Amino acid sequence: MQQSRKTAYTALRTSVKNAAELRLLEKDKNKRPSSAMRISLQINKVIWSMVLDGKTFAEVEIDNMVSDRI
Repeated sequence: MQQSRKTAYTALRTSVKNAAELRLLEKDKNKRPSSAMRISLQINKVIWSMVLDGKTFAEVEIDNMVSDRI
């Protein structure tokens, strides 16, 4: 009786662990970039636009707002 409880407990623990790992993998697969990452990418886009085009920060921001609406 004691041995069957241990076996059942071990099987249950293994099943729960496997289910948790699968859930974590699914969650990571569907994860979007964090807001900090999106902000960082936006800042890089603005900086490179300023450097390449020789525009001021305000000009680049206006261009981005216009292009986002189109």
